[in-house]
Amino acid sequence: MTRSLQTYALYLHILAFLIVLAIGAGAVLVPGAQTTNVQLNTSSIYLAVDRSVVFAPGACVNVEWRVDGVREVYFDNQPTIGQDAQQVCLQSETTPALRVVLVDGSVNEYTLPVQFFIHQPLALFLLLASIGIGISLLALLVLPRHRPHVRSTALTTQPAAVGWFQRMLVTVGAVTLGVIGTALSLELALRFIFTNFGTESDRISYIYTREEVNELNRSAVVLPFIGYTLNPAVDGYNAFGLRGPEITPEKPAGTFRIIALGDSSTFGATEDTDTYPAWLQRILREDYGLTNVEVINAGVQGYTTWHTLSNFEFRMLELDPDLIIFYQSVIDISGRAANPDCYRGANLLRGLDPRNVMVSTYNQGTFSISTLYRFLTIKLGLERDPADPSSSASETYITCGDEQTYADAEAYALNPPVYYERNLRSLIGIAQIQGVDLLLSTWAYDRADPKAVPEWRAAADEQNAIVTRLADEYDLPYIDFATVAPEGITLWVDHLHLNGEGSRLQAEAYAAYLVEQGIIPAS
Repeated sequence: MTRSLQTYALYLHILAFLIVLAIGAGAVLVPGAQTTNVQLNTSSIYLAVDRSVVFAPGACVNVEWRVDGVREVYFDNQPTIGQDAQQVCLQSETTPALRVVLVDGSVNEYTLPVQFFIHQPLALFLLLASIGIGISLLALLVLPRHRPHVRSTALTTQPAAVGWFQRMLVTVGAVTLGVIGTALSLELALRFIFTNFGTESDRISYIYTREEVNELNRSAVVLPFIGYTLNPAVDGYNAFGLRGPEITPEKPAGTFRIIALGDSSTFGATEDTDTYPAWLQRILREDYGLTNVEVINAGVQGYTTWHTLSNFEFRMLELDPDLIIFYQSVIDISGRAANPDCYRGANLLRGLDPRNVMVSTYNQGTFSISTLYRFLTIKLGLERDPADPSSSASETYITCGDEQTYADAEAYALNPPVYYERNLRSLIGIAQIQGVDLLLSTWAYDRADPKAVPEWRAAADEQNAIVTRLADEYDLPYIDFATVAPEGITLWVDHLHLNGEGSRLQAEAYAAYLVEQGIIPAS
């Protein structure tokens, strides 16, 4: 084979390999999102996944859902709110089920198919093609190159061993250059594909530096003492880690600042402008002319009264509030369903739900500058994938006690709401010492929803009784919202969270009480 033909053959082998790589990468990365959108009378169900093909089991996709006009919503067999998104690492070729209980009590499930590339015939074909090209390329590299005929003389004649050594050096050099060229081609191809066609998870895994990952939109940020709060990098959260528009830590002159404390019931299962704190500010300003009022939403999903107490003491006092509104209960009820040894035993939890404790194992992985190196080491399991949900602030399950499970009714009886009362008393004490007014509100749920089973209702009513008793004991402003909360499936996202219209009615009740009691001074 002449030198020119051998060179062209080498180029053709490299080109063929790049084509195989591009086909495989395209088959995995190019397929886009899938959605299902169902309308059933007054109910609407929207489910979407951002990928239709992933490389192999264990790959992650982002699933989003929006559900309205139903009684209950479950994702992956866990109760959830009507609008949310979650990253899921797949073990089967379907997304976890979104199960909805309709108004008439019927149950529907929805999933979306996501194919594993390695299970497709194309994957086997490309693998065999790559092996064939590699063998052919190796054979090409070790073939002796044609040399022009040189007359044999004493000066040009070399021992056989020297000639063999020279040929060996040429072969090794050719193979080395081929490997380097192939690796460089793979590096550039993977970097181009993941940068331009990959998902955000792909870029976290293979492209972004550690500093870039640190700045990504993680929904939660781990904090000392408090546990966690909202990440300011996420749209809709301000620089102070609160839901809503930007605020100034220094209260503007003449402003009456109200801070709404609580869990997801305060955070809201609606758009930012439809939460009850957002409605409360608009109603006080527009309907009552109290233009000096500012209402800040300090609710965070998953907060217990332990989190709220710590959040008020270590963060919210910095904002110099004139009034705080306490409205929460559900996560404290969930904590009471734990094993009694977890609830009150000699362990680190002491009333915290072991299923709702934030840990930080952030920034696992080498974050090598090489995309190819990261791709190989992550796929081979040699290092932690930084896009794995457990690589950021996430929930964990802490084992404690004898791991015996109890029926909810039995657990509620064994785990009285001692921490709910203790934390609320501490909140009252700190507010009074700091000169901050406090409005206590009982917590409401959709009493027409069958998900609110009798033992759960009893636990919620038990905690509401504590709110009522402490308001009387400390002579505090108090509204029994549980007894006046709006009813009807059209006002609730699920049995725990009011929708935008229901939140408006909640804000109206609070606004009327605050004005009637003269708690807010005139502008």
